[in-house]
Amino acid sequence: MKLLVGVTNCHKAMYPEALSRKEPPNNSLCVKAARETWIKDATNAGIDVKFFFGEGGTRTPEPDEVFMPFVPDDYDGLVNKVTAMASWAYWHGYDYLVKVDVDSYVHVQNLLKAMAEFSKWDYAGRGWGLGYVLSRKAMEVVMHERQKRSWAEDSHVLRSLFAYGNKGNKITMYGDGRFVFLPNLLNKDVPLYDTAFIVANPMTPEGMYILNEYQSLEALMPLSFSKEDLWTAGDDRVEHSIIHNAFSIYGSTVPWTYDEWVTLSQYERQPAKDWSQVVFAALDADAMSVCPSFTAWLGVVPDRRILLDTCRARNVESNKRFAEVSRHFKDQHLGGTVESV
Repeated sequence: MKLLVGVTNCHKAMYPEALSRKEPPNNSLCVKAARETWIKDATNAGIDVKFFFGEGGTRTPEPDEVFMPFVPDDYDGLVNKVTAMASWAYWHGYDYLVKVDVDSYVHVQNLLKAMAEFSKWDYAGRGWGLGYVLSRKAMEVVMHERQKRSWAEDSHVLRSLFAYGNKGNKITMYGDGRFVFLPNLLNKDVPLYDTAFIVANPMTPEGMYILNEYQSLEALMPLSFSKEDLWTAGDDRVEHSIIHNAFSIYGSTVPWTYDEWVTLSQYERQPAKDWSQVVFAALDADAMSVCPSFTAWLGVVPDRRILLDTCRARNVESNKRFAEVSRHFKDQHLGGTVESV
C-alpha cells in the first residue's frame, strides 16, 4: 500500500476575515515540530509526507515540499490546493492520501493499524480539515470536480463525494471519531481517545513534542482555547461564514468583510441570508446553472443602498399603516371615535 500524508501549508499564513481563528502559533515552528516528531515516525514506517504550497514561493522547495503553480496560496484557495494535492497524489501512484493541516499531529502507528480498516472505504475521517483519508477513487472524484461546493476544503471534499454518489455512482464513506478536534473533546471522552487517536488538531509546536513523548492526549490536559482558536466564535462569525460560503459556491466574492457585516442590522443581512439558502438548495439539487446571482435575486439596481433605503421606507410606511389599523380596532373596541383607515 502506497500511502501519502499531505499537509496543507502556505508561503504566508493568509486567513480571510470570514474566520476568527488566527494563524497557528507559527507555521514554520509547526513544520519544524512536525518534522522532529511524527514525520520521523512516518518516514521510518515507509510513509511519504509532503507539505503542499500554492504559487508565490521565492525559494527552492525542500525535499518534502511541493510548490504547485496556478494554485492560490491563501485560505480561500484551499479548495484549489486540495484539488491539486489529490491530483498530484493520484498521478504519483499513491493508493491513499491522508490530508492533514499544518497544525495537526498524526499518530503514525494508529494510522497504520487503521489503514487495514480504512482500505474498505473511499473516504474515512472526521469531516473537518484536520484529517481524512481518500482512496484513489476519491482522489479522482475530487480532482475532477469543477463545481466549488464550499469555500472550506473539507466541506467541499465531502459535498463532492456525496454529489458523485447521488448520481448513481458507488462511493463508500466512513466517519471516525479518532480524528480528534481538541476544542470539542470533553473530559469524559478523553479515556476513549487518549491513546487511540489518529490525528489531533489544533496543535501548538509544544503540544506536538508532548504528544510525541507520551503518545497520550491526557498529557495535554487541561486543554485551553481562546475564541481565536475556533472559527465558530459567535453568531456573527457563523452568519458571515455561511454567507461567505454561498458566494464562494456561486463563484463570486462576498461583498462584506466581517467587520462590515457586524455593522449591518438583521434587516440588512436578510437578503443575503435568503439568497444563501437558494444557493445551497441549487447545489443540493445539482442545479447551479439556473441559480440566480445575488444581484438578480435582489433585482437589478444601480446601488444596493437605494434598494435598502426603499425597503426601509416601505417598512416604515407599512408599520405606520399597521399602527393606524391597530388604533382603529382599539377605538372600535373601546367605543371611541372610529377614524377612517
